[in-house]
Amino acid sequence: MITVILLSVSLLFSCADAEYRSGAYVQTANETQKQAAALSNLGSPRFHFGWFESRFAGERAEEIAAEGGSIVVPYVGSKGDTEAVEAYLDSAAAVGLKVALQIPGDFVRLGNAKAIEDWVLRFRDHRAVGLWYLFDEPEIHSVDPDYLQAAYRYLKTEGRGLKVAVTFYNPQKAKSLYAGSFDILWLNYYPVMQGTQEFFGISIGNFAGRVKAGKKAATACKAEFGMIVQAYGISDSGEDQFNRRLPSAAELRYMVWASLKENPSYLLFWSRYRTSEDWLNTVFKPTVGPITELLTSEIGIIPLSANGYSVSGGETDLFHFRAGERKFIAVIGGSKALKNGFFKLPQGAKASAFLLPWGTCAKKTEKNTWILEMPAYGVALFEIHRQN
Repeated sequence: MITVILLSVSLLFSCADAEYRSGAYVQTANETQKQAAALSNLGSPRFHFGWFESRFAGERAEEIAAEGGSIVVPYVGSKGDTEAVEAYLDSAAAVGLKVALQIPGDFVRLGNAKAIEDWVLRFRDHRAVGLWYLFDEPEIHSVDPDYLQAAYRYLKTEGRGLKVAVTFYNPQKAKSLYAGSFDILWLNYYPVMQGTQEFFGISIGNFAGRVKAGKKAATACKAEFGMIVQAYGISDSGEDQFNRRLPSAAELRYMVWASLKENPSYLLFWSRYRTSEDWLNTVFKPTVGPITELLTSEIGIIPLSANGYSVSGGETDLFHFRAGERKFIAVIGGSKALKNGFFKLPQGAKASAFLLPWGTCAKKTEKNTWILEMPAYGVALFEIHRQN
């Protein structure tokens, strides 16, 4: 497991003076190997997170594993690049990463059963293959539902029984056109646009509502759910990438927690080969790193109904969950800042501040109440302890 070093926190009555609890992770090569072995079985109930990636970037597999990633999705080329894919699978296997192996898009779009068969038979026994990635946005590319269904049936009979994932942009069409063609519904929605203020795209696009719709569609299709979070934009060289900019730390944090609130089995980022090293080092790792230990635990949602937790004074969502044996509540802010909000706990429970990013502060006023201030779309994370 990744060792997360939590910094000491002093919660004072002045928000301006309040420090925040964050973290940094350090890891030896031996720890990387141990972690890779622990994450090697995608059949377990463990929550999985990782990256979409280039098939030519096998050298980054070790870095992704060291960050706590358990799964990668390398693009294989529309016609299937067997040589590069073989090399990538070997690199992933060497560090214990599992691969969601894509079926080349042209094979599925054209209903080429023989090409799909040849591809599956070539790679199905590779130890890095943990599940099949059948198609990317079939509703956008007008893939014949019968073709997708036929490919799914073949994968389920000849693909070692591995699960099959499909990515959708429109969750309603996933349900109405393609239900029964996947075991896992991945939803991609990238709201952070060039030339806009922070959170503008998240606000007008109702990011949290989109995630909820994706989870609802997955549930209706009796499938697992996974969210793909935006992690791309203008590259270090200034290259324009689909009219998007890289998310700020606050935007990234909000998208991650709004996704986690819907209890996905997978949290993926798109995409490693279209992000920048500077952003990874200054935004992604400092933002995601402090919660890596939680994400590599078994995640489970705890219903909030009638359990006595509440936040007054503003628009917030509460996400009560466990990570392994530990219990947490994430307070996820809305479109307006929370000023002098009251976070109330039920009798017999107590909380400690686990993660309060800059701009967020909490002060404990009595045993079961905290005063909480957060900016718009802020996130505050508390660990919950039950008193004896």
